Amino acid sequence: MSLVSLADEPVFQITIPSKTQFLLSAGIPVLAVAPGEVGALVESAGAGLAAPPGDPAALARALTKAAAMSDQDLQAMATRATGPSMAVVDFFASVAFMVAFLPVVLRGFDGLPCVRPQALRAAVLLLRRVVPR
Repeated sequence: MSLVSLADEPVFQITIPSKTQFLLSAGIPVLAVAPGEVGALVESAGAGLAAPPGDPAALARALTKAAAMSDQDLQAMATRATGPSMAVVDFFASVAFMVAFLPVVLRGFDGLPCVRPQALRAAVLLLRRVVPR
């Protein structure tokens, strides 16, 4: 299970960040500490657990529940993460966006050199997984 943590900001009420899409598309259950759509999507699909940001008691309950899950429970969540109910998560559109956005990651928004090795490494690893050789 992987953690997706988002601030309680208006933008996160109506969007599903790419990190969430990538995790679910890879069949990785998600513990969403996030407002709005992310937590609702993960829980309604049975692909993970959710807790609202800023609520440590809810997070503690979710972590306790996750710790008590069997391997079979986690595998069932992983299967549901890639199932038909997750069709709203368009992984390949997200990859296409990342590839198009990669020059900005490398050059920076203002055109100045701005190499971000972690972002580049993540994009390369992701592309190796999804692009046929």
